[in-house]
Amino acid sequence: MGNELYDFFHTFSFHEYNLKEYKLVQAEVHDEKIIDLYITVKGAQDEWTLVYNHISRIGITMDPPDLLDRRGFDDWGYDELLIVDEKTLSHEILFASGAVFLVHFLDKNLIVRQN
Repeated sequence: MGNELYDFFHTFSFHEYNLKEYKLVQAEVHDEKIIDLYITVKGAQDEWTLVYNHISRIGITMDPPDLLDRRGFDDWGYDELLIVDEKTLSHEILFASGAVFLVHFLDKNLIVRQN
């Protein structure tokens, strides 16, 4: 991960941002399937998109909804960026509802931009 992105995650948090949208995009290049993930989050006064290029794994877990409380993902709680191996990073995002997003992607293939 580049120094600029490392510094961003070290000093900025999406805590209490709402998940606005997530989108998986699949393309085929030279008979290789490439999957990218776009996650857009909205805060009280700003909006950001995280773009994961060439993801190798994605997992989404949610508890079954309570009939009286359909929270979905709810607010972004906490997240962790971890090293999987010398080429791959993992980003795990924990939401207030208990839902979890897990993304594995090649190092240096994460872009964070303010919309």
